[in-house]
Amino acid sequence: MKPNRDTIQIAIGVVLLFCGSAAVAFAQDESLRSKRWEILLGPQYMLAKNLGFDGGTTAKINDTWGVALQIGYNFNEHWNLAGMFSWSQPDYQAVVQPAAGNPGPARNISGSI
Repeated sequence: MKPNRDTIQIAIGVVLLFCGSAAVAFAQDESLRSKRWEILLGPQYMLAKNLGFDGGTTAKINDTWGVALQIGYNFNEHWNLAGMFSWSQPDYQAVVQPAAGNPGPARNISGSI
């Protein structure tokens, strides 16, 4: 699935909106960060990738949208410990070559990761 221009423009607008609101909140009072949790939920875009392996097998992973969740704790205004979890489900197509000495033909496979 290839994203169209409108989808990309909407995603960029949402990201800029969140960045702008975060900058305003940060400018108000930095001390609000200390001893507080932060949660971020955002879009994630993964670019397509072509892979080649020993023996001639190839794979193409399609570009896709996903979601990311980040949770962190602010020890003070400067130190934060956070973890990020992300999810996406890209489609792939592969041409699997038989092992050396195997007379079988190459196989085409596809699916979702």
